[in-house]
Parts: sequence; C-alpha cells; structure tokens
Amino acid sequence: MSQTKLSEVIRTGDLLVRDDAVSFLRDQLLLWTGMWDPSDLRAPSSEDSIADHFVKISHSISVLEGRTHIDLRMLLHRILQYQYYVRIVDEIEKSRIQKQPGVGAATYAIEFLLQRLYPNDWGLVEKKERRKQLLHRQNRLGKRLTRLSGYFGLGFLLLASQEAMGRM
Repeated sequence: MSQTKLSEVIRTGDLLVRDDAVSFLRDQLLLWTGMWDPSDLRAPSSEDSIADHFVKISHSISVLEGRTHIDLRMLLHRILQYQYYVRIVDEIEKSRIQKQPGVGAATYAIEFLLQRLYPNDWGLVEKKERRKQLLHRQNRLGKRLTRLSGYFGLGFLLLASQEAMGRM
C-alpha cells in the first residue's frame, strides 16, 4: 500500500472512533443497565409475532429519539428494527399473497408494518407518504448499522464518533 493510501486509511480510522473514547467508556459503561432499562421501553416477548417485535422496537426508537443524546440503545434498536423488517419481507416473499405486477414484497411489508404502527390513522393520506419515507430512512440507517457492526463488531456502535454517525 502506498504512503498516501496508508495515511488516508489512518485518517478515516481516526474519524470513526470518538475522540473521548476512553473517558466515555469509563463514565458511561458503569451506567449501562441494559437495552430495556427505562420503563417506557417495551421489550418484545417470545409470544410476540415478528410484526409485534417490529412495532415494539419502533416504539422504543421513538422514545429514545426524544432524548437529548444518542445512546447505544438507539443504535441497537435500529439494528433490531431492520432485522425484523428483513424477516417480514422474507415471510411475505415466501407467502402465497397475490402481488400486483411490479410491486415487490418490500412494498407490501412497508404497508403492513405502517398499518400496525399507526392503526388509528393509517388512512390519512397526508401522513401516509411522510411515514413511508421515515420508515425507508430508518431501514437504510438500520442496514448501514448492521453492515458496519458486521465488519467492525458491535463495539463500533459504542465507540463511533458523532461525525461518523452523521456522515452515514
């Protein structure tokens, strides 16, 4: 590898890890009480369907988004949300649902999940497109986080810099 490429790799690595990693770990890990600690986060149970898991994870994400800082739980919830989404798409692909030509399983999955997330007002057209776009953005972020944690390990989520997360 050339010196130029090597220095570019080192600079990129420096941007990935937060500047205060050591002090952050010292301060924050002692406070870690698990993914479902706050009482307003609803943990999925083994009796829940995949769609129920998705809905509970999505609810937890909206609660965590209301907080002033991004914490590890938010990132882990994003990964779980994406994994449940992928499982639902797979189930729809394997099912015998009559699909319209040119409409994929992902479209059916989005519609199904949004109906579950917003059962009371899913029919309101003005909110429908905005919510679809939001779910697509969440899925893209979940996919990126899943891939990054696959390459770097889940510890990446803990030590990733805000700049790296912002650029994603």
